[in-house]
Amino acid sequence: MRSPHFIIISNAGEKRARHTAIQFEQIRAVFREVSIPEEAGPTAVIPVLALKNEQSLRLLIPQFWKGDHARPAGIFSHRLGQFYIALDLNAPGPNPYTAIYHEFFHSLTTPYIPGLPAWLAEGLADFYGATEIDRAEASVGLPDEGMIGELKARPLLPFPALFQVDHSSPYYNDRDKQLLFHAESWAVTDYLMVGDHGAHRHLLFDYIARIKDGAGALAAARAEFGDLARFETEVTQYMRCWPLDHLHAPAPAPLPGSELSAREISQADADVYRGGFLAVEGQRGRAVSLLKRAIKENPSSALAYQNLTLALFFAARKAEALDAASRTIALNSKDGIAHYIRAYFSFQGTMLQRNPQMEADLRAAIAADRGFAPPYAFLAAYLTAQGSDLADAYTYARRSVSLVPSSSMYQLVLAKVLGRMDRLTESRRAALIARAQADDSADRAAADSFLAFLAHAKNVPQANALAQQNR
Repeated sequence: MRSPHFIIISNAGEKRARHTAIQFEQIRAVFREVSIPEEAGPTAVIPVLALKNEQSLRLLIPQFWKGDHARPAGIFSHRLGQFYIALDLNAPGPNPYTAIYHEFFHSLTTPYIPGLPAWLAEGLADFYGATEIDRAEASVGLPDEGMIGELKARPLLPFPALFQVDHSSPYYNDRDKQLLFHAESWAVTDYLMVGDHGAHRHLLFDYIARIKDGAGALAAARAEFGDLARFETEVTQYMRCWPLDHLHAPAPAPLPGSELSAREISQADADVYRGGFLAVEGQRGRAVSLLKRAIKENPSSALAYQNLTLALFFAARKAEALDAASRTIALNSKDGIAHYIRAYFSFQGTMLQRNPQMEADLRAAIAADRGFAPPYAFLAAYLTAQGSDLADAYTYARRSVSLVPSSSMYQLVLAKVLGRMDRLTESRRAALIARAQADDSADRAAADSFLAFLAHAKNVPQANALAQQNR
């Protein structure tokens, strides 16, 4: 079942596939209205494996039925600009897909709200993930009894510490601590969004504005929320006021039938989507086996070869990935992923060495999918090292940043282009943004290294070329 933004692959019949397509289109409409700027480009078309029962889902992701894993109603997977959803259509509960909606909300917002503190990124995703839509109304931010229970069960993380949790913190990564971190983040977000009939919502927007202006998470919180001990007491008292409020909005109009199309597919075609999902989910061995079997059944399937290219790319099987990418391009010359992966594996270890094939593949990847950021940044870095077409390099670097403003790596590429162009003030500004947005120590170290280089370089264009050569 195809809709404008989803491909539903289902073994539960056409009626349920149609309902799933409408459901996800409506959720997307609600999320996009609150999360994506009007000037943003189109979002990816997402395949959804809508499975008829738990047994079908278990066959797809058996690892979640081993040990003490929670049994999911479904999962949302993404990597390298590829997004997949798998879910059990018979999952119990009033809203069993909150975890999927949580990750879907992240996928829509993360590229456009760079530098958001971890507590607020997760709090907003939990708040909007608790969305239900009926025929008349979209109910957003429905209260979560599980979160309330977690808050009652153990002492809170003090708010100054909560606001400083980052992606390296145990509260972000350790399973037990994650529960409390998510519950507190949701509680603060819920209080700011709907507490006292929305009276505090302006504080949230002002907080985000301070973050965008470069304030630290804790300093912005103190500036907007006041004394944090008092603020913590206010939020705690609010959480005791059951039932909590939520946002009410008219339900998005269901899609007209003219925007939905259905057809039966073969087992081999279904395996192509299953293989793509498994590749993105990290089950590379299973993905490769499944996709090779599908290709044996249908050697002319460009999508099968594309998904095989992805699985081999994620497995770092260079020679096989290059061959699969070339076969994909032979079947579909406009396959941007295949062109990008072929360029990636054609890289010879230095940007200074001329590589016409790599450059051609990067340009083809850009032409094929103008919303896919990696080839823009890659081509910008290559042209900068070559010292040629710096105006084009700047355009490509700017485009990668506009597509994913939250990427520290893309900001650093832009900084290096500006440095090569001898625009030092702008270069330093971009490098500082890259440093502020870095999620891990490697990205922070790269930004720090380039900032140190800018501080000492006397001949930026020449020294920058040398830095690229030694990278």
